[in-house]
Formats: sequence, C-alpha cells, structure tokens
Amino acid sequence: MSTRFDALVIGAGHNGLTCAGYLAKAGLRVLVLERRNIIGGACTTEELLRDEAPGFKFNVCASDHIFIHLTPVLRDLRLAEFGLEYINIDPIFFLPFPDKKHIFIHKSVDETIRSIETVSKHDARAYANLVQTWSNRFEQIIPNFLEPPRSLSSILTESNEGDETLRLLSTSLSQILNETFETDYVKVPIALFAAQGGNPPDELGTGLFSGLFTLLHQSGMKRPRGGSGALITALARSLEAFGGQILTDVNVEKILITNGHVGGVQLVDGRRIESNIVVSSADPKRTFLSLLKDYDLDSNFRKHVESLRVRSYKLKLDCALKELPNYQALPGLEPGLQHRASQLICPSLDYLERAYHESQFTGKLSSQPAIWGATHSAADTSLAPNGSHVLYAMALFCSSNESRKADEDAVRREGKEKIIDTLTEYAPNLRGAILADNVMTNEDFETRLGLPRGNSMHIDATLDQMFSLRPVPGWSDYRTPVPGLYITGAGTHPSGGITAAPGHNSAQIVLKDWQMVKNQS
Repeated sequence: MSTRFDALVIGAGHNGLTCAGYLAKAGLRVLVLERRNIIGGACTTEELLRDEAPGFKFNVCASDHIFIHLTPVLRDLRLAEFGLEYINIDPIFFLPFPDKKHIFIHKSVDETIRSIETVSKHDARAYANLVQTWSNRFEQIIPNFLEPPRSLSSILTESNEGDETLRLLSTSLSQILNETFETDYVKVPIALFAAQGGNPPDELGTGLFSGLFTLLHQSGMKRPRGGSGALITALARSLEAFGGQILTDVNVEKILITNGHVGGVQLVDGRRIESNIVVSSADPKRTFLSLLKDYDLDSNFRKHVESLRVRSYKLKLDCALKELPNYQALPGLEPGLQHRASQLICPSLDYLERAYHESQFTGKLSSQPAIWGATHSAADTSLAPNGSHVLYAMALFCSSNESRKADEDAVRREGKEKIIDTLTEYAPNLRGAILADNVMTNEDFETRLGLPRGNSMHIDATLDQMFSLRPVPGWSDYRTPVPGLYITGAGTHPSGGITAAPGHNSAQIVLKDWQMVKNQS
C-alpha cells in the first residue's frame, strides 16, 4: 500500500465515508483509516447475540434514517447502484399510552391529524397550525443544513419573525408545548424526538425542536433493507468505485504537522502515512486534545475545546424475541403498523423531565426511563430467523454520569430490568418473549463505537454548541486552526443522526480549498 495519499479520513462512520466518497469522486486519492475491524462507526448492523441466538441482526446504534433523505448524498454517491435499498416506514411513530389510547405520526400531515383527532380535537388543530407555521420557516432553515452554518444573528436579522425566532431559540421546548397543546398525546412525540440529542424538554434553548419535528413530514422515515449497516456497505462500495481505499484495524495515534501544516498521520504501530489533507471524523475533543496532543494549539481555542459539554444520557437493550410485543393500546402479535413504526414509550412530558433529572442530578439510572423502541424485523424479515423478531430499546434517560466508576455489569443488570419493566407495562407479553438479550452502557458505546461518554452527538446539541458555534466559535466551517486539517462528523454542523450532512458539507470545503491550491500551483 502507498504511504502517501491526496487525503486521509480518520474514521469510517457514515460521515467519514460520505466525505471520502465526495473527495474520491472529485479525483483525489483517498484513504480512510478505521480503528475497528469493521466499518460503520455508530451505523452498523451486527449479530450481537451470535452465541446465544444466532441469526438475529441488530442495529447497534443508529436505526431510523430520516433527514438523510433531504440531502443529495444518496444520489450524488449513487448508493442505489451499489446495493442500497430503503424500506419506507409509514407510520413513522407509534405511541401507546397507559390509558390504552394511542396515536400514530405519519409522513402525511392529514393522516397524522386524523390520528390526533381520536384523542384531542384541539390538539389536532394546534398540530396542523404548527406544521403550517414551520413549513414557511423551513425555506430559510433547510438550505443552512447543507452548507457551513450562518450565525444566529444573521438568521434573526433576515427573519421576518425576528422576535418569535429569538423566543424559540431561547425558551424551552416544554414552554412551547404547554402553550400549544392541551394533552400529552402530542407533547410526548415532539419532546422524545428532541431528547434523542440528550436535551431535556425543560432546558432553555430547546424551543426550536418544536419545529424540527415537523420536518418529518417532508423527509419521512426509511430503513435500509438488511439494517443500518447496508448504508455503510453501499458507501464503501461507492468510495472504492471512485478509487478510494479503506484500511481497518489501524489506530491513529497522532496527526503529523510539518512546518505548521498537516503532513499526515502516525499510527499506533509506528507507521506513518503522508498527506497534505487530513479529515477527522472523530469527536472534537479526541481530534484536538488527543490526536493533536503534540501541537501547540492556540490557548483560547484549546480552552473552548476542553470546556465542550458532553453528557451521558442513554442505555440500550437489544433482545431476540420469539414473538412481537403485544401492545395493550393496539393488540396484535402479527406484524402491524404498531410494529413497523418506531415505538415511543413515554406517558407524559413530566415523566420525561423526571427521567432526565433523576439521571443527571442523582447519578443513578432513571427508575422510569422513556424509551425509543423498534421491532425492525416487522418491516425487514432479513433481520431475524423465520417467525422470530428483534427488539431495539434505547432508554432515555437511563444513564448514570458515574457509570465509569460503577460496576458495569451491575449497571447492565439494573438497566435491563428497568427497561423490561417499563416495556412490560405497555406490552405484558414482552418479558416472556425474550430469548436472549444484550445491554450497552455509556462505557460500551464509547469503547466500542468511539462515542464520548456514549453521546451519539459527540458534544451536546445545546444552543450554545450549535449552528455557527459548533464545535467552537469561529471554526464552524469544518476547517481548523491547523492548515490542511478538517473536521467532520456529529460534533460539527448540523450535528448527529443519520443525515450525512456533516460529511457532505466538509467535503465541499476540502474540495474548495484543494481546487484553490491546485489553481495556484
């Protein structure tokens, strides 16, 4: 293998591979370096229970592909040609409640409103108004997701609703939801959707999420046939077709600097690979404080990075099931709409807030976690043996800040029981349906997937760490203080989730700079 490339990308998650794909398509000789023996980062599909229950395939972290469908990535990198097939998931969300009522969130606004009308006429009208209000605002917002972010001040200046926009950006999601809706039936899905980024609904600066939820009606939700890892397989095939390469089982020890400019990387085994362009999809703290540990970063920049907040907030249970959950709110053991949709388990806004505060401020696992669940095999039978199913249950907030200091096995046992107890309240047959299970804690997510403190956003997605402030004020355009070094991934604009937007955006900046240097030479 050559020891010199036009560009190196650290990390083979979906953003790293997306960035590499665009660079290779433009003609650069690209090498992606991956620490693990498999690629995909937080977007893999694996047989986590191979010994106890072979043939069951689980999405290890990312599962529902939503906003990637608002980007040009799938088309630009020709992923369908490389085997990527998406299954349309509609309805998007199923929400059962303790009173045995339920609602669905569909891609169609009208279908969603009809579902909400079954529980609240007022909230159905209020939801219709919310969607209409935000459909106009998104004309300004969506383009900003596919380019380096503009400052919040410029967005406010250009907005015809400056005062209202300022209020949305500064108030809490709970405040907006309580003003808008009468019941928890509609407050819960919006709040739990926002909580995926680690944000409790009563936190100031979360009001904007009330509108972000309505984007679901534009993007819809799909899942790759074969699991989330199928996206990674297609990205890898695309990259290789454009001439790029991927090297696994290699751990980057440090980024090399030569005469003030990036010169390549040094691996833990001592090998050096040269390049004048390095793109890191590792989280900002690892990139700047570990991989650049020998470089004298500006002290103010370093302090900003050191002070970036990274909360731990989740715990995940995967189960091999002999039968599907039988929800009291919509009974049935045969695959139905309630099983194809993702299942959001949370009875009220207050419940979600209590779960967060119990976890964050007592240092204990939440006694009653909210859960983002899914039975992916109901829509994709390739994920489980005939007649069997897989259960994915991401618990929020069921994660202790002190888990590093605790007995991880005890945390797993306690977390597992809390999740199963919670789910069984809604689907009483669940406990008896479990054939085998696996629990992942913060520590597991960090050790296995490289997610700092288990945070899939890399750094908290709070207002002061978003838009032009992400990851560090003055450095939101994917460039860094080191010439030739760029950053991508969930810790950059517009944040985490399966969007591929950071990978897309960072590649455009790299290519712009590369073309400029090429023209000058």
